[in-house]
Amino acid sequence: MTPVQKRRLVMSLPILIALAMGGGFWAMLSGMREGRFDPRAVETPATTRLIPDFDLPGLMPDEPRLRRAILKMRTKPVLINFFASWCIPCITELPELQNLGHDVTIWGIAYKDRPENARALVLRNNKPYEMTAQDVGGDFGIEMGINGVPESFLVMPDGRIIWHDSVPITSETIRNVIRPLLKAVR
Repeated sequence: MTPVQKRRLVMSLPILIALAMGGGFWAMLSGMREGRFDPRAVETPATTRLIPDFDLPGLMPDEPRLRRAILKMRTKPVLINFFASWCIPCITELPELQNLGHDVTIWGIAYKDRPENARALVLRNNKPYEMTAQDVGGDFGIEMGINGVPESFLVMPDGRIIWHDSVPITSETIRNVIRPLLKAVR
């Protein structure tokens, strides 16, 4: 290949990449229009499996470590909610979590967040969680299979996941999914 041909090839690469990306976006938008593509549909295959063993430091200074052994002492399901102070959807779901707190115990896990920022968020929003913990490195979140934050798991005391979603909890989710599940397991 001559130097001129190499230069032409290198100069045409951005155009080829842009065309490929444009084709991908066109296919995605066509799929959305025809109902074949849902951009919010994230696979949540965690349902029915057991959560891994965990031992996380408490988020608040006076809070004990959050362990799977505490879950085993429960008689009812626990909603485990991964959140971060830098996550806007996490902040928008906090009022819904407070409303849901009357129906189920909620544990909050600050995922890859600075503890001081996560503490400030929880305190600013009237502590919507019964217990909170830190997953600064994200290892527990990765073991749970999360895709990002917010992400929530409804977990039975034996550690079996009965519901998992990777979008902010809404009043519709509470009414149509979580409350019926809670009634079914009582």
